[in-house]
Amino acid sequence: MSSKTKQSGRADILVRMPPELKLRVVKAAAATGVSVTDWLNRGIGRLLDLHDAEVAVNEKMAGIERRLQTKFEEIVVSLAGGDLALSARERVDFEAAADIAISKWRDRVATFFYAKPGTLLERLCQQHDDIEAELEDAKRLDTFGDEAIDDDEPEPADPDDVAELDAGDESDAAGGRE
Repeated sequence: MSSKTKQSGRADILVRMPPELKLRVVKAAAATGVSVTDWLNRGIGRLLDLHDAEVAVNEKMAGIERRLQTKFEEIVVSLAGGDLALSARERVDFEAAADIAISKWRDRVATFFYAKPGTLLERLCQQHDDIEAELEDAKRLDTFGDEAIDDDEPEPADPDDVAELDAGDESDAAGGRE
């Protein structure tokens, strides 16, 4: 004989929680007009959606970071004249030169906003800069998504509206209520 749960296509899971938490869950479910099971399923679904989005963003950022490292390696190899067999000391020197080349490119773009790369090295530095900007954008999007965790929270009051209300209270008091 199979249970109603199995017949409905659902799976059983036992969740142990402190009594205070259970009480909060029961109250929240009642306040939204759904069963405790439905309320928990909805909450777990939202958390899993958030988790999946976070995993996707982390994978995207890891991919961008790999591309950034690869582009930096291309700059180092370009500065070394294509020589891949560098000693440790030469590698350190060429990495420092790559950092300087990237910095010079940024200075040029800061001075001449529409600057176009004129050499292979400048083109590699521009591409490195573009990938770095893409990584910064991905980091901003990652932190932006955290704000959507609880969409049932009321929005904070607009400070301008609060100031107007406070000013109105003061004018009433100054108006000499009797």
